[in-house]
Amino acid sequence: MSRQDQDEDREPPALVTLVDVARAARVSVSTASRAINGRPYVSEPTRAQVLEAARRLRFQPSSLARGFRAQRTTTIGMVVPDISSPFYAAALRGAQHMLREHGYTILVCETEERADREHEALALLAGQRVAGMILAPVGGDQAGLRDLMRRQPMALVAIDNRLQGYEADTVLLDNVGGAATLTAHLASHGRQRIAHLTGLLTETSGADRVLGYRQALEGAGLRFRPELVVEGDWTEQSGYRGMLRLLNLPRRPTAVVVASSLMSVGALLALRERSVSVPSGIALTCFDDTPWAPVTEPALTTLNRSDYALGAAAAELVLAQLANPTRAARRERLLPLELVRRRSCGCEG
Repeated sequence: MSRQDQDEDREPPALVTLVDVARAARVSVSTASRAINGRPYVSEPTRAQVLEAARRLRFQPSSLARGFRAQRTTTIGMVVPDISSPFYAAALRGAQHMLREHGYTILVCETEERADREHEALALLAGQRVAGMILAPVGGDQAGLRDLMRRQPMALVAIDNRLQGYEADTVLLDNVGGAATLTAHLASHGRQRIAHLTGLLTETSGADRVLGYRQALEGAGLRFRPELVVEGDWTEQSGYRGMLRLLNLPRRPTAVVVASSLMSVGALLALRERSVSVPSGIALTCFDDTPWAPVTEPALTTLNRSDYALGAAAAELVLAQLANPTRAARRERLLPLELVRRRSCGCEG
């Protein structure tokens, strides 16, 4: 048996308790509690000794004794990259409304697309004894999450990105079909050099949209050109930089599929700076529909989607897991998208 197999066959380690910390620091449990909670009547050397023991043992302040490991609050954690994003804000509302109807509250953490921040958020939520989590994961291996779920199993649903190396219920937009729809629509207008400003390719949503883009090019008999694919990170700044890079090519694209609403803002700014008209110079489509998409000049052709429904669907799956914790099969839900034709692609307004 390999070392990896042996590790996986071991019993999950027990959660560290306050008693463990007190024993390691050689103080009473009451002294350990006062030191960790910042209360008076503890000398500074003793406080430092207790905090060092807690750090070494990876103690979570809200961890329960082993006999109470199954106890949970009525709180669900939600971890997202950017709480200011219209996409995640709407998903949060959908999850919150669904959970509230069933007596649960929601606690939100932001990761800023950083794996270390995600790890901190997961540890914080575990320490708060949340009943479950809705996670929009950053890319990369989920070793920290696997370890957490072995030590403290709970309901878990991933949104907008599949987890790598861990099976969980997942709710996604139809990224492949959506990107294919936008690309095929531009091809139907006679555009042949169609570029794609992508999101992060380490994430499901970014990689799947490139796949849909390539499938549509093939379906339209158009050649895939690597130089016309520029990776961004979903932000306005990356849309601006990516569009400038496309405009600096010896042969510019005649149309661009933009992966997110914020990236489209940056892309439009770059086009305006270079005095490139839309759609006569370069036609544009954007994956995300937003309240301001119809009022840009020209109005943006987008995909109609329900970010609210994504959050509600994730909450529904969390509640289903809480109702039936022994269910082994994992589910993946794809939410459909619909083309919204406006003038940025060449359609008449």
